[in-house]
Amino acid sequence: MFQNIYPVFEPKRLLKKEMLENLRDFPRSLFGFQYQNYSDGILYGCDITGTETGLILLPGILCYKGVPYFLERPYPVSCKAEGKVAYVKVHFWDKTIGSGGEEYLSQIIVDEQEPDAEQELELRTEEFMQQQFQILIMMKRLQL
Repeated sequence: MFQNIYPVFEPKRLLKKEMLENLRDFPRSLFGFQYQNYSDGILYGCDITGTETGLILLPGILCYKGVPYFLERPYPVSCKAEGKVAYVKVHFWDKTIGSGGEEYLSQIIVDEQEPDAEQELELRTEEFMQQQFQILIMMKRLQL
């Protein structure tokens, strides 16, 4: 049966656990329904720009094994363009359970090893990174 339960908070009434659970679960359920048929990968954003010292991964959303991962702020990654094959990838750690709830964490890595499909997801390839660095070099030359 379809339903929509929205808690009403009123003065001098008890705050029930179910009321808070409803507020917590609604956005996650809506997100899950919207992306339930998507495969692992980038759902939104996660663009990469080049800088003099490396790359900046821009905010976005990834899906990995049915779990959404959010990058809320730009994330700098140190690396050099060396003409070698390198992978920009995300390593996913096992779920941890603490006193505040479940945590799904990841780490951004740039290295020469192909992504391990069991724990990693590739974001961009060396070709993309080389293009970004070439654009940066051209921009610097134009400023001279």
